[in-house]
Amino acid sequence: MPNPRNNELRFDNFQSVPKKTAKGYEILCIHTGQANGWNFSSDVLQESVKFFESIECFADHNMFGESVHDLAGVLSNPRWDDNQQGIIADLRPTGPVAEMLRAYADEMLSENDPHPNMGFSPVLSADLPCSSRARKRF
Repeated sequence: MPNPRNNELRFDNFQSVPKKTAKGYEILCIHTGQANGWNFSSDVLQESVKFFESIECFADHNMFGESVHDLAGVLSNPRWDDNQQGIIADLRPTGPVAEMLRAYADEMLSENDPHPNMGFSPVLSADLPCSSRARKRF
């Protein structure tokens, strides 16, 4: 059962594990579908691939902002993957919790069963248009 305190994006059919590469891992950053009441279409995600270049990866979600103490890696080479209908990128472990990232990813790649219910999830922000009626309520 998902932790109710965790407000990360939860997709109904998320079945992806990292792939080991020479410098780290290839991960699925986000894919099409519904999550937390939002619909992520392929058109929108394909347009946003460029925003995943050189993005830091942190351990856990921190509602007060990320800290260098939680830095686990950095993304590069983001690209659209037709098979997974999502954005994949290379994740190079670096920072104070890089070893934890490696341990987690290697566990997900192992033959061990069951695997922990963990994953990579983006923290997104967006500027949304607001109707004049909605503005009046604030």
